[in-house]
Amino acid sequence: HQALMRAVIEEAPYAIEVVDPGDFSFVTVNAAACRWLGHTREQLLGMTLFDIQARLGQGEVAELTAQVLAGRSIDAENRYRRRDGSELDVQLRACAVHLKGRDYLVLAWNDITAEKAALAHSRKLSLVVEQSPSSVIIADLHGNIEYVNDAFVQHTGYSREEAIGRNPRFLKSNKTPSGTYNELWATLLRGEVWH
Repeated sequence: HQALMRAVIEEAPYAIEVVDPGDFSFVTVNAAACRWLGHTREQLLGMTLFDIQARLGQGEVAELTAQVLAGRSIDAENRYRRRDGSELDVQLRACAVHLKGRDYLVLAWNDITAEKAALAHSRKLSLVVEQSPSSVIIADLHGNIEYVNDAFVQHTGYSREEAIGRNPRFLKSNKTPSGTYNELWATLLRGEVWH
């Protein structure tokens, strides 16, 4: 069973570190921790938790460790420093284990750097759409409006609540030739841009 557990920990797709809360040294680390941090196992086993911290100070790490040792599990974002000096965002889970009369801190984490960057990019794009001076309408494939920006509200006089869930055809003035709408939908359904 011990060999199986060691294999499971070593091959886990997330980083696992066991830390001695007395001096914050690494007792054991798995392959994912080494890979993401850029250190060999031997290098990490000669380091402490403080050596990889990019955000939390020693006092903050000590306080969180005390909370974990008191029985609280931690699930939070943190930032670690790689061997090359670059930083990575991590989603960290920490708990305590008691083994042979001693307490240990067990850390399991994933690298979420790419996800955080994608989320920040998405927020920027959302801000651009929201603040665009042009009316923006987003509808589902059935033509039901899911989103309108402030410019739409200002230009049409309809509130978001009045527009969401409706088909954009409610904006028709009946002064546009039907051929224009036919061309619009044929173009959109081909995945092209209509002007």
